[in-house]
Amino acid sequence: IDGVRDFKRRRYDDAISKWKKVKQMHPENALVDKYIAQAIEDKKNRKRIDFINGNKHYDAGRWLQAKDSFEAAIREDPKNNKAREMLQKTGQRIAEERQQLVAECDKLLQAGDYRDASTQYLQAERLEKNPAIAAKRDKALLADKKFKQGVKYLNSDNKVGLAIAEFLVVLEINPYDKRASKFIQQAKAKGRGKGNEWLQQAQQAYDNQNYKEANSLYKSVLVVDPANTDAKKGFQKTQNELRRLANKSYVEGVDGMKIKNYKLAIEKFVETIGILEDYEDAQKLLAEARQKRAEQVEAQRRAARAAALAGNTGSRRGGSSGGGGKSYSDVINKGIKLYRQGKYQQAINVWKNVPKNSESYSKAQKYIARAKLKL
Repeated sequence: IDGVRDFKRRRYDDAISKWKKVKQMHPENALVDKYIAQAIEDKKNRKRIDFINGNKHYDAGRWLQAKDSFEAAIREDPKNNKAREMLQKTGQRIAEERQQLVAECDKLLQAGDYRDASTQYLQAERLEKNPAIAAKRDKALLADKKFKQGVKYLNSDNKVGLAIAEFLVVLEINPYDKRASKFIQQAKAKGRGKGNEWLQQAQQAYDNQNYKEANSLYKSVLVVDPANTDAKKGFQKTQNELRRLANKSYVEGVDGMKIKNYKLAIEKFVETIGILEDYEDAQKLLAEARQKRAEQVEAQRRAARAAALAGNTGSRRGGSSGGGGKSYSDVINKGIKLYRQGKYQQAINVWKNVPKNSESYSKAQKYIARAKLKL
């Protein structure tokens, strides 16, 4: 099993060494011979495998997989100019497809197909972790949510006052949405003579600390009656409360940025904007956090890929082993030698030197248990 694990991680020498030990203990095991032969062949060809796979992915239009394979080929052989050339071509393909997808998404957004637009933006974002694309997707999702909620309010006798604010958000995102403009006019027509009723609903919502609903109602009153003093005061009052609530999440997001926990920062800035949509500082930092997070994830991905490609040198360099980067395979082998000589207690004492945070620890414990049975 350990040999298979090393083989999958491309630590061919380690895999071969372990399988040879298995062969010594079980000479009749023909399957091990096949494993060893495969590892020797793959070790010989590993500089070409990623390049070959990259070309296969490229021909099939799987740009992201092609990019990963060509990058791996270059790490294996920095002088592989063909891989560098193909990586550049792949990058151009990714950029072209992303640009085409974003253009299609923009058309869908302008046409009012917000759900489809958000799905397509997600596809474009998968090609490149771009904060600008993520922001567009957020707006498409918000427009979809607000439009549907606005229609729901418009068709409700006692919630018509909330519809206007919802459609106004839609128009801020997509000024070309004629349906939203039409529905605002319908809501205004239904709202004539209901200004005082909406103000009462707003005050009730405010007293219940439902500041977002109160804010929407005050905004709707101002659309119908822009000079309404009570609505102006109420709107400002609810804006202050919403900003106070949003600031809490905003500060937590800023703290997340300081400790480079960009995932947390993104979560908190999204929460902030959910409370107060026009919180510009949160919008800017959200874009920055997304960019930093994308870079962080890419760095982790590259590190993991490099470790996997390190081959048999990985464990010796501490690429996946614990114990502060030290390999304990020599300690294990020393104990085995003593064990075979019948020096069981000495072997146990040697294996006890393997620390818990080493990948060799579980193996050492098995050998210790076996040696104790011999005492």
